[in-house]
Amino acid sequence: MNRKTQILLVLPLSAMLAACGNTSTNTVDDTALSLASSSSATTTSVVQSSTVASSAATSSIAASSSSVASSSSTAIAGISCNNGPCQVEIASAGKGFLMGADLSLLTAKAITAEEQATVAAITEWGIPEGEVHSVAFTNSYKMDVTEFTQGQVASVLTAIGNTAMLAQIQAIWTAGTNIGSLTIGDNYPAWGLSIEQLATIANARSTEDGLTPAYTISNVSGVVSVTTDYAATGYRLPTEAEWEFAARGGSPKDFYWDADFAPTLSTADSIKISSSEVWSANAFALAGTANYGNHPVATKTANPYGLYDMLGNVSEYCNDNYTGNAFAATSVTDPQSTDPLDNLMLRGGNWTNSGVFLRVSNRTTDAGGTYVLYAQGFRLVRKGT
Repeated sequence: MNRKTQILLVLPLSAMLAACGNTSTNTVDDTALSLASSSSATTTSVVQSSTVASSAATSSIAASSSSVASSSSTAIAGISCNNGPCQVEIASAGKGFLMGADLSLLTAKAITAEEQATVAAITEWGIPEGEVHSVAFTNSYKMDVTEFTQGQVASVLTAIGNTAMLAQIQAIWTAGTNIGSLTIGDNYPAWGLSIEQLATIANARSTEDGLTPAYTISNVSGVVSVTTDYAATGYRLPTEAEWEFAARGGSPKDFYWDADFAPTLSTADSIKISSSEVWSANAFALAGTANYGNHPVATKTANPYGLYDMLGNVSEYCNDNYTGNAFAATSVTDPQSTDPLDNLMLRGGNWTNSGVFLRVSNRTTDAGGTYVLYAQGFRLVRKGT
């Protein structure tokens, strides 16, 4: 039986702020907030399939998982650089890849009703991944080796003196701790940020590093508009194509360790995922333990390009708006969305997800910014050398 666990928690803003001892509504958007994991454009649900792992496999994973500290403030050597994560060059210039997935191949592997339900979850909760199409890049780019951490967000916003925005963000993190038992710590990934906050942080980091900001942010009577200058030298979110190319690490398969997803995961499959990513079996399934929730960044192995947590821990925002459509079947070069950012695409699985949502081609969205999502973070890119 395919078990779907709904973990959507919609609360009035007053309840969110009361949870962190703040009853003022002046510094946080007054839309009702939701601590939720997004696996759909319109519904924030997590599919907890019994195919994630057997009881024995889950026990084995839990036993082999190292305990995650309840707080983390020590810098991770070689991971944290000035004003954000260190970056690596993604040598994409003159290269290309096949983007998307042929889900008919996965469907053909689903024999039992349980397996078929697991595969069907992709279309039920996700966004179309086909058509498979060729993507080519003209230039290389640099990408953060980890997801942006809470400590790095605080450092960047403090550097530019935007303490009001930092207070808004920290209020949401505190509410997540009080209501959802999530952990606050410098080395934990930042989550729950709005498009305006993401763009502000990217621009602030650019300014601090002497680069030209990539975003233009306007706020007219509370209506925020964010547009992107791809020619700028500064930081921005990766496009979906940039994200997927980097996440694949050179592999054409579902996972960067050069393996495809199987509708029924073996114990060995589950243990391999747990050594590589933070996902349901070593996080969400362990409620009441130190391993529940997102983990500090870079606690698992990096992909072949030196990137950590690409398929798990928190899903990551991309510089593309949600359209609800599958990719076009045509070949493209340097695909870039020039529309004002509105409803951002999300890539990569997160700590609440089963294996089917960790596949490199999986696509989700943030439901138009209607919710505060506690399993959604970001990493930044900039122009390569």
